[in-house]
Amino acid sequence: MMTRGILGWIAAVALATGIANAAPIVTNGLAGALIAQGGGAGSFSSIRALSAIVGSNAVQDELSRITARRGAQAAGRFVDIFDYAMADAWHRAGSENVSIPDGGLRGAQLGDALAAAGNASGAFAAQRFFAHILTAPLWKSVTTDIDTRYGPGAAARFTNETSMLFGDLFTNRAR
Repeated sequence: MMTRGILGWIAAVALATGIANAAPIVTNGLAGALIAQGGGAGSFSSIRALSAIVGSNAVQDELSRITARRGAQAAGRFVDIFDYAMADAWHRAGSENVSIPDGGLRGAQLGDALAAAGNASGAFAAQRFFAHILTAPLWKSVTTDIDTRYGPGAAARFTNETSMLFGDLFTNRAR
């Protein structure tokens, strides 16, 4: 009987404060489209997504640049973190009351929209990009998870590499 009373009180507080009825924050559809291009929520692949958007040759060229700059292990880790970040964002979205719909863009149209999401005064900025496509609070949670899983500073390194990679793929290069 005591449990029912406490649960009833919690429900009443939730209703009174609007927590129970809070509409989710709906993202702009870009993250959902990116996830769809990468194989969907259960099997997202950053390589698959980017290849579908700009072509596999362009993606391989950029990964070769990361490998030349930081080594094969770092390039592989970048891909692992990218895949993890998108899966983690998808997983966390429900608990953080964020909806990630598929906006329906594909290929070059999605690439143009992603470039615009990250473009800050002519340069691609990954922090802006992820905050724009996922929401800033959700991205902050994901970066904390990246550092927890891959070590301190991993999120910052990933963000820097993403800025360079996406800048080359979407901002600095004509398709």
